[in-house]
Amino acid sequence: RLIELAPANIGYQRQLAALLLSSGDNPAAQQVIDKALEIQPENASLAEDRIAIALKTSGLDGALSAARQLQTAHPKLPNAPALEGDAYMLAGKYAEAAATYATALKQAPSTMLAVALAKAKAAAGDADGAASTLRDWTKAHPDDKGVFAMLGTYDLAARRFEDAKRELET
Repeated sequence: RLIELAPANIGYQRQLAALLLSSGDNPAAQQVIDKALEIQPENASLAEDRIAIALKTSGLDGALSAARQLQTAHPKLPNAPALEGDAYMLAGKYAEAAATYATALKQAPSTMLAVALAKAKAAAGDADGAASTLRDWTKAHPDDKGVFAMLGTYDLAARRFEDAKRELET
């Protein structure tokens, strides 16, 4: 009933989809998210939900297919370049995610992709590679304060205190 009263409130639709998914009604959950995407085709959270549902229902191949379909159908999605990497991340295939994000980052550089690549490398066990990715990004984009902060946390964890201090003070 809430969805009928406020169809533009995507939060209700996401909650309904999560409920349907948790109760095992995957096709209905997908239908709810697909309808929500018709209302807000540039909503990044809905795209992520759609990929997660595809992963649960059809495995990694289904999630990758959903990612590609979303990229084609909704090219203005803010997270479109990252969707295939996101599918790998959700599936726990971190090295594949990192490779996919790296390719996307070369094609369309963005903070989102640099951060996603760093997270994938860290999840794959390459914390130094993650920090290196962020360090390279900050050299090319010295005004990107959010990435400096993230790099600082990586350097703190690696006990590179002087680096962390410099980055966190930037």
